[in-house]
Amino acid sequence: MNLLSLNVDEIVKKGRKGLITVAVHGLDIEGLILSAAFLKAGFTVIGVDRDSKRVIRLNRGILPEPYPSELAPIFRKYVAEEKFRATINNIWASENSDVSIVLIPPEIKKTRSGYDVNLKSFLNVIKDIGKGMNAGNLVIIASSVPPGTTVKIVKPILEHLSGLRVEYDFALGFYAEKASECSNLSSFISQRHLISGFGAKSLRAFYGVFKAVFGENVLALEDIALAETVNVLSKTYRDVIYAYVNSLVTYMKNIGVNINLVTKYFPEIYGLEIPKPTATAFSPKVFKETYILMRELEKQNINYEILRVARETNEKIVEKIVELLAEAITKIDKEPKNIKIAILGDAVKENSPDPRNSITKIIVNELLDAGIKKENIMVHDPFVVNDEELKVKLTMNLNQAVKDADIILTLIPHKVYSEVTISALKAMSGKERVVIVDVANVLRKDAIPVGLSYVGLGTPWYEA
Repeated sequence: MNLLSLNVDEIVKKGRKGLITVAVHGLDIEGLILSAAFLKAGFTVIGVDRDSKRVIRLNRGILPEPYPSELAPIFRKYVAEEKFRATINNIWASENSDVSIVLIPPEIKKTRSGYDVNLKSFLNVIKDIGKGMNAGNLVIIASSVPPGTTVKIVKPILEHLSGLRVEYDFALGFYAEKASECSNLSSFISQRHLISGFGAKSLRAFYGVFKAVFGENVLALEDIALAETVNVLSKTYRDVIYAYVNSLVTYMKNIGVNINLVTKYFPEIYGLEIPKPTATAFSPKVFKETYILMRELEKQNINYEILRVARETNEKIVEKIVELLAEAITKIDKEPKNIKIAILGDAVKENSPDPRNSITKIIVNELLDAGIKKENIMVHDPFVVNDEELKVKLTMNLNQAVKDADIILTLIPHKVYSEVTISALKAMSGKERVVIVDVANVLRKDAIPVGLSYVGLGTPWYEA
């Protein structure tokens, strides 16, 4: 189908009637959520992934872990209706689709001199799409890439391998992927979605496709480099602002001021929004855009010290957590080997089922090195069903995790934890003496009961 020849309303109607096929290249959680959004809107979807076992399971309607639970019935339904199928063949997917969406992230590798941003896997997929694409197709880059990549690198590859010309024979554009920032499908669909096209025809076609899925929640920019830059800078900004508050946690604790109250009153008094300190800013893979921007600045001999320090500050939040845990252990009158610890949160971020690259595994290893027995550590997460990399027991039952715990550590600010009071947690433990280390800064603070010591990330100790 030649989507370049259709107007916005025609594309919306055909998409919602299932007459347009979208190939989603890359089926991690982001790709699965995006595929589900297109399926629910009416599109036919081809999912592409290099993991053959994942593809086989998907074609049986079985989702790979981790995934949001709400996606399972969606994929079972559309696999049964033959509206979704998966493949490992990027060329075949390109040949048999009208729209190709690329969700292959760059690989960030640390080197002796610093780090490297590797686009090899991304570009291999682009080459396969170019070999299979037809006139009238749309190609959408939805990966975080250095600004200029879509026009300066992707465009010539596609034109060379397909023999087609962008804007005349096919459409090319960029989409600032939002699925990685959302905890569920409904919140993803309701987000504002940023797109851009190489020219007027490309932008019109892209707008029609995305309007069919997201309605009026689509912002279209004419400049692809601007869209790429907004995407990278928005995610890098979060890294820097998290580093600002994370760098203050020890200072605030030492002077006896609760940083959470600072973040509460800043908007009210000064109109400034700053986040609470958080361990979820730890993961280098979650904040890959910071490395992308540092690499781009380095190429032009532009100082990027503020970004480097921000990333190092957030990665070193582990040290702050270990310090708090060491203080917590001294407050329990037991040998470390006899102390029981409950850890709340195993996902990489709040309200997510994805435990990959989370800080929890690192903290577990630190506790084991400190002499805490493996059998005395239990992790709770309401979203994570399984984590093969976790060395200790994982449960979705909060009472089971907290029972008999001497120390309760919150790591990930899942919404469910915000509904729990610190006194309720102490009661659930059943212990006379309990220490709560609220790294997630998420628990409800009621009166401190006798026998409880409480500290947050960036707060003084509170004790009764």
